[in-house]
Amino acid sequence: MDFENVLEYTNNLYQTKGKALINKRPTPMAIIRNAGPSKYVCVFSVKSTVDYDGTYKGRSIVFEAKSVKEKKSFSLSDITNSQVEYLEAAESAGAISFDC
Repeated sequence: MDFENVLEYTNNLYQTKGKALINKRPTPMAIIRNAGPSKYVCVFSVKSTVDYDGTYKGRSIVFEAKSVKEKKSFSLSDITNSQVEYLEAAESAGAISFDC
C-alpha cells in the first residue's frame, strides 16, 4: 500500500504541474453474495490488464505496479501473461509501457 500511495502522490503531482495525466484503473469486480452490512464477497469479473494508464507528452502511457519484498529486483513471474501481452500490444500501438 505504501508503494501505491507514492504512485498516487506522484501522479497527482504530475497532473498539478501539467506534465502528465495518469490514473489508477479500477479492477472490475462482480459481487457474488452479500456477507453482511456493507460487506460483500466478490470475484474478478475480467482478466486484469495493467494498474495505471494515462497520457504523457501526447502519448499514451500504461504500466503495471508491483509490490515486492526484495529491494533490488522483482520476479518477472509476478506479472501475468495477459499483463505482458497487454503491455506489448500497447507498445506496438505507440504507447509508453513498462512495469515497476
